Amino acid sequence: MAARVHRESALRVSDCVTELLRKQPFFGSLVLRLPLRPDPTRETLATDGQEIRYSPRWIAETEAHFIETAMARVVMACALKHHTRRGERDPERWQMASQLVTHALIRDAGFTLPPDAEAWDDLSVEQAYDRLPAPEDGDSGGDGGAPSAADGAGASAAGEYSPDGDDDGTGDPSDATDDDDGQDPSDTGPRPGR
Repeated sequence: MAARVHRESALRVSDCVTELLRKQPFFGSLVLRLPLRPDPTRETLATDGQEIRYSPRWIAETEAHFIETAMARVVMACALKHHTRRGERDPERWQMASQLVTHALIRDAGFTLPPDAEAWDDLSVEQAYDRLPAPEDGDSGGDGGAPSAADGAGASAAGEYSPDGDDDGTGDPSDATDDDDGQDPSDTGPRPGR
């Protein structure tokens, strides 16, 4: 059964990449630059800037447009070099900041974010990180859910996809965690420093 799920998920991922190339060629071409690999240890999908790893089970259970959005989000984070800019910052908080910033960008590019998703407009990932509450001692990043717009000045709420609450694509390459959304503005292109 596991082999069948792997085969079917690989075909589904391929179909999603084809749809991205057809509907959103910028994002589709970015996805093509990274190898796509099944990884049953992931809850959704993730990137370390070198490859995209996905959960075959998540792929099988998720609507195609959300898979496409997740792919777009992780490649947008790569295009903005979020995975190289974290430095010594908290990985989970950095990931949340990246997700909030890239969600706004992909939403503006025409992707549909899940209803519970959140996006912060007009901020760099560093600015978003600074506006997120710091984890308390002994807490590695809170409850894993996206903070509300009220938690960050200059934020605006919008749908953001985070079914597992532990999205990645921008942290330490040796510590990639799951991600499930995508983003970039179509009218002005990516803005430097996001």
